[in-house]
Amino acid sequence: MMKAFFQFSYARYILLSIGMVIAVFTGYSIVFHHKLSNAEIDQLEMQSTFGQDEASLLRLKKAADRGQIEAKMAVGKSYLFKQQYPLAIVYLDSAAQHGNVEAATTLGKIYFQGDDRLAKNPELALKYFNQAYAQQDPSAAYYLGLIYKNGYGLKADIVKANQYFQFAADHQIANAMFMLGNAYQYGDGKQVNLQQAYLWYQKAADLELPEAIQELAHIYQYGNQAIEANQTAYQQQMMEIGHSLKHPALSP
Repeated sequence: MMKAFFQFSYARYILLSIGMVIAVFTGYSIVFHHKLSNAEIDQLEMQSTFGQDEASLLRLKKAADRGQIEAKMAVGKSYLFKQQYPLAIVYLDSAAQHGNVEAATTLGKIYFQGDDRLAKNPELALKYFNQAYAQQDPSAAYYLGLIYKNGYGLKADIVKANQYFQFAADHQIANAMFMLGNAYQYGDGKQVNLQQAYLWYQKAADLELPEAIQELAHIYQYGNQAIEANQTAYQQQMMEIGHSLKHPALSP
C-alpha cells in the first residue's frame, strides 16, 4: 500500500513538473509571439534604444521577423541611433518596402546627409524621398525641394524645388516656409514679392524657426519696400531668437 502511495505521489510530481514546464514555455511563447501593440512597440523601442535593453530589442526583432511593419521600423531606428547602419538599413528598407512612409523618409535622410560611417548617396536619397512623397509625406517633399534647388545628384530645377517647398509648407514644415520666404525675398524661382516673403517668414517664425525669426528681426530693423522699420518689433524678435534656440522647430 505504502509503495503504491509513493508511486502515485511520484507520478503526480512528474505530471505537475511537466505542467509547470509547459506553463513556463507557454508564457514565454505568449510574451514573444503575440502581436505587439503600437504602445508596446514604442515602449520597447525606448528601452532598446536609450536603455540599451537587449531583451527589448530581441522582442522587437521577433515581431519584425513575424512581419510587423511598425516593429521593423522600431528596430531600424534603434540600430540607427547606435550608428549600426547596415543593420538599420536592412530593417528600415523592409519597412519602407511594405509601405511605411517614415521608414522611406528616414532612409532618404540617411543617404542625403551621410556621415563619417556612411557615404552620401544622391541616387538612393532621391529614390526613398520619391517613395515617401508618393504617399504625400511633407518631410520628403521638403528634402526633394533641397535636392532640386541645389542640384544634388541631378540638374538643378528651382521651379520644381519651389513646388516641393510649397507642398511641405502647406503641411506645416517650418523649414519649407523659410525657403519660400527666401524665394520671394531674393527672386529665387519666384518674382520678388517682399510682402509674400514677410508672410512666409512670419509663418515659419510662428513655428519657432530661429532662421525665420532672425530674418524678421532684420526686416524690422531696416525696413524694406513692403514693411516699415519698427524698432519695437525688432527688439521683440531679438528676444524671440533666444527663446527659439531653446525650443526650436522640429527638423523635418
